[in-house]
Order: sequence, then structure tokens, then C-alpha cells
Amino acid sequence: MKNIFIYLQNASTVWHELRNNKLRTLLSLLGISIGIFCIVGVFTLVDSLKNNIQDSLSTLGNDVLYVNKFAWMPEDGEKEYPFWKYKSRPQAKQNELKWIKENVPTVGYGTMIFNEGVNLKWNGNTVSGTLNAVSYDFIHMQNLDIASGRYFTISEMAGTSNGIIIGENVKTNLFQSINPIGRSIKVYDKTFTVIGVLKKRGQDVTGMQLDDGVITSYNYINSFKNIEDDKMEFQDNTILLKPIKGYPVKDMKYEVKGALRAIRRISPGKGDTFSFNLLSNIQGQVESIFGMVNVAGFCIGLLSLLVGAFGIANIMFVIVKERTSQIGLKKAIGAKRNVILIEFLVEAVMLCIVGGLIGIGMVMLLAWIANSFSEFPVGLSLNNFLLGVGISVVVGILSGLIPAQQASKLNPVEAIRS
Repeated sequence: MKNIFIYLQNASTVWHELRNNKLRTLLSLLGISIGIFCIVGVFTLVDSLKNNIQDSLSTLGNDVLYVNKFAWMPEDGEKEYPFWKYKSRPQAKQNELKWIKENVPTVGYGTMIFNEGVNLKWNGNTVSGTLNAVSYDFIHMQNLDIASGRYFTISEMAGTSNGIIIGENVKTNLFQSINPIGRSIKVYDKTFTVIGVLKKRGQDVTGMQLDDGVITSYNYINSFKNIEDDKMEFQDNTILLKPIKGYPVKDMKYEVKGALRAIRRISPGKGDTFSFNLLSNIQGQVESIFGMVNVAGFCIGLLSLLVGAFGIANIMFVIVKERTSQIGLKKAIGAKRNVILIEFLVEAVMLCIVGGLIGIGMVMLLAWIANSFSEFPVGLSLNNFLLGVGISVVVGILSGLIPAQQASKLNPVEAIRS
């Protein structure tokens, strides 16, 4: 109990000393603050990005197979992306989706997707957006939140319905405060009737933009635009497939591969003319990239912390020199070496904790600014906060240990005379 009282008294003394030497304290804290800011800032940004991607993946579903002509990343151990090979492949087609559904019983849902930038016109207003032409099962592949109106019926998608669902930004920019349901807009100089408005959701990790986009019938677009033309080398239609409940998507992939090779009449021994893409592959790549970013941020922060630690150590040596006579008096009246040692260690640790808290405060300020100007959420987690404080404590102990030992070993008589 007595030792605890002494340590608290030491902490109080240290705090008064820090307040009485504000400029010196501020300068000694600078390196620690910058170092903690770099480390905690990078970790916070990376964690926020990872959380955002994981939220997108949970929205889209990890059990969705994307069938495209282009791969999202090099396949079969290729170091470079063979763009020339992918662009010459045939487009994914609706009759292929139908064949897969009929011949692969483990496929639960399947939809076509065609994307293209378009101009949307209404009542003299024009906005740019992304057209997403899909088939009915699209609603089972994506969690669509419809703010007003409705989704398509099966018969509308099977036929050539000109219905269209618009994103929140399209509604705001094109119609302002007017209710768009039932109104007609122009796309490709064709008339479409608005049947629904989506809730705001942001762009997902696959690049699909629905806030600034519209959803309409794949059949209807294909009836006048021929979006399955193989001559469109840079167009990449997508077949989305989801397995029946409880069936692994990786097992379904091999069955789909056999069905696609059959309908495309690919001879044994020849390579596939399509690519399978999974969101889990993106997640693996992202984890690897984020790992490297974390290491880089930690190394940069470590350099700054090293400079800050030398600064703290230098200040502590100066403080020991200034208080030599006080140390002598304390030892003369019975203060033990460990009490003197801990007093100076506490001061060094408190200096570093204050510097660390300033750095963490800078991270929180930066996160607040980012959240004010961006839809991307950035937040400081408790783990990263504790990491910053923990590093500050370790740096304080390491930088204050030698000066504290020097103070604790002073001869009381010589110290008092000095």
C-alpha cells in the first residue's frame, strides 16, 4: 500500500514537472506523436478498408460464382495478365445460362448481367449513369433494398418489358423531389417506365454501381441492341451462379465447367474460353496487399518512434541533471533506488503516453474529416487505440530506462553538493 502511495505521488510530481516545462515537453513529444500517428493511422485505414470489403462481400455473398470472358486476375500461375487472350473469347450468352440451369442441378439461381454507361433523360434533364441489364434471379444474387415501387415479375423479365428501376442518385439528379414511379425516361432513345427506386448502398467490390445506375430487363436490351455479339471484344457479359443451399460453390464450379465446355463444344485438351471469378479470390489478394501496407506503415512509424525515443532519452538525461540535488536529498532521507528509478521511468512513460494520445487524436481527427467528405466509413477501433497506447508505454520504458538507472545510482552526498 505504501509503495502504491509513493508511485502515485511520483506520478503527481511528474505531471507538475511536465506542465511547468510546456515547450520542452511539446518538442520531446513530437517524434512520438508522429510515430504513433503513422502506425495507428495506417492500421485504422487498413482495418476500415477491410471492414468495408467484408461488408460488401457479405452483401454480395461469398457463394456466388462469376462467369466471364475476362479473369479478374492472372490465371494458372501466369505472371502477366494475358489481355489479348481474354478479349478474343466469346461473350457469355443467355442460352448458356439456360443450358447450365437445365444440366447442373446444384445451381440454385442464375442471372445474366450486362453493364454499360448511358445517358438517362427526363423532361429536358440528362444525367450519366450505368445501365445494368439483368434477368430475374438477379434479386436472389444481390440484396436489393427497394425504397419505393417494386421489382420485376418473372413474366416481365421473360418478355420484353420496358420497366426500369433507378438508383437513389439518379432519382435525386433527374427528378429532384418529384415521385418518379410511373414516369417515363429515355435510354438509347427508347422509352422506359420507372417501376422502382433503390435505397442508397454505395459501390461494391466488383465495381457494380447501383446508386448512379439503373436496372432493366436483359431480354429487352438484347432485343434491340444485340449485346451478345462476339465482335464486342471489350464487352464482358457476366453469368452469376449461386449453388443450392448447403452446396459448396467450389464443387458447383467444376460441374458448371463441364456444362460450359459442352455447350461451347471445346475439345478435350483445349483450354477454356471462359473464366471463373470468386469474391473470395479478391479477398485473398486484398489481405496480402493490406499486409504489406501494414508492414510499410509500421516501418515508417518505427523510424519516427526511434527518433522520438532518442529525444525522450535526451530530455530525461537533462531532467536527471537538473534534479541531481533533489535526488540526493531524497536518498539522504531514505528514498530507495527503486523509488528513484520508477519516478523517472514513470515520467518517461507519461511523456510517451501523452505523445501517443496526441498521435491517436490526430488519427481520430483525420477519420472525422474523411467521414465528413466521403461515404467510405473510417473509424478507430479499440484494438488500434490500445496498440497505440501500448507502443507508447514500451517506448517510454526503453527510452527512460538508462537515465532512470543513472539517477538511482547517484551518490547522495555528491548529488547534494552538486
